[in-house]
Amino acid sequence: MKNRTIALLFVMLLGILLATGCGRKEKEKISLTLWTPLQEEALTKDAIKKFVRIHEDEAELDIKIKTEEIENTKKKIMDSPKKSADIFPFASDQYTDLKSAGVLASVNYETEKAIKESGGNSASIVDAVSEYSKLFAYPSTNSNGYFLYYNKKYFKPEDVASLDRILEIAAKEKKYFAMDWESGWYLYSFFSAAGKTIQINKEGTANTCNFNSMEGNYTGLDVANAMLAIAKHPGFQHVASDKLLATLEKGEIIAVVNGTWNAKQFADLWGKDCGAAKLPSYTINNNQLQMGSFAGYKYIGVNSNTKQKKWASMAARWLTTYKYQMIRYQTTGECPANLEAANSYKVQISAPIAALNQQNQHATVQNVLDNYWEPMEAFGKAIISGDVQKEDLQALLDRTVQEITIDSTP
Repeated sequence: MKNRTIALLFVMLLGILLATGCGRKEKEKISLTLWTPLQEEALTKDAIKKFVRIHEDEAELDIKIKTEEIENTKKKIMDSPKKSADIFPFASDQYTDLKSAGVLASVNYETEKAIKESGGNSASIVDAVSEYSKLFAYPSTNSNGYFLYYNKKYFKPEDVASLDRILEIAAKEKKYFAMDWESGWYLYSFFSAAGKTIQINKEGTANTCNFNSMEGNYTGLDVANAMLAIAKHPGFQHVASDKLLATLEKGEIIAVVNGTWNAKQFADLWGKDCGAAKLPSYTINNNQLQMGSFAGYKYIGVNSNTKQKKWASMAARWLTTYKYQMIRYQTTGECPANLEAANSYKVQISAPIAALNQQNQHATVQNVLDNYWEPMEAFGKAIISGDVQKEDLQALLDRTVQEITIDSTP
């Protein structure tokens, strides 16, 4: 009887344990959506696969990966923040609007470690996405700038120091130097060289811009006239950024202004003849001025509308660790934000990274509001067409600056 009672109690206890999963809690089910550029799709899928496996004892993670180019991030999120990705990459020039719209969540997983790895709180890449001691995105790459790629079959290093020489050689070879002149990002180079500026005012409500200025050693009109001369040169070709790679395959372009994100494509196309250098100087009023540039960074952020901020932050951080910043560099050629990775031998021997570092000495961190882009696109198109007469250039500049500096205060 005693044995039967003990056996019965054992069976009852076993039933209770089985019914409660042996005392273990049911794993939390987490669903997230992640955006990634097409170039990084493979590495992102691999990284997330490992992330899910590492945390499989903690949660049932379902992370859907969708390709979305970084230049579209801000518009898509601001148009429909609640339907957008929980985790997304973005460029530093998008930060102000994303933050103002309240769609960036402060990240709180390994933040101090991420900050230290990126150079500390005083580093511009960290400061650019920090407010009130809070970090609003994890630094990913430190190379959102541009420089010159050139084909060594046609140019010696000394040739690419001057845009005049580049255009001369290109025309002689019946080839082209290419640049996107419908983008204010690249057009800034010419105005910056002449000491002209564009930035957001202290109130954050409007751009301040003096591209039309008649003061200083070089006026805005001087810049526009120099650009008009370049546009008419037989060695110059405007190529929109989204058509660049397809145009390169035709073999007519032998020098082009672009960034590290296409380093692999240039290396594959030109092989051992692929060269990189800082931007050249250009002629303005018979003087040579070093072309400037915009500089910027890339980050991975978390949507403030996510229902899973903890896991979204953990995944965003995972994608920006040393390991994946190095893999991203090997995949796209973009310089890591992580200092240890950026200073590694593999990165330092890269010609595009070296060229970018040289150009960054003449660069300004981009800090503009949206109404900068369309007026500059229209300005570039007018210069490319050549329809604008020299006496009308000042009026074109005045109108462009007026549109750029419209105050957005409601």
